[in-house]
Amino acid sequence: MGIIENYVFKRNRIIEHIAPQTPQSNSLMKWEDTDEDKTICDSFGNLVMISLGLNSTLSNESYEVKTAHVRSYCNGSKSGSIESLKLLVVHKDHPSGWTKDSIKEHGEKMYKWLQESFR
Repeated sequence: MGIIENYVFKRNRIIEHIAPQTPQSNSLMKWEDTDEDKTICDSFGNLVMISLGLNSTLSNESYEVKTAHVRSYCNGSKSGSIESLKLLVVHKDHPSGWTKDSIKEHGEKMYKWLQESFR
């Protein structure tokens, strides 16, 4: 079975920013102190549900570190199921980086998927 087939939704999830609100110095993503950046940072496109344990592990890590974590499931070096299908989609769609534009693009894609799933 693949990582998607092994996914089990668990209720002990919290909402985490993909690009953190307070990025570490090694992060390529930098937020300006503007209303637009605050809106993008807290938008649906930049949020995922993960476990408390993973949140503690990844906390304010950069997108690059978070996507490396997802890659470890994709290449089989970590066993078990991936914690967030949305984070998997982000990794597949944006392997080279996470920008303000990709956050907006991802958010629009997720909204469309949700709308289609209710039809």
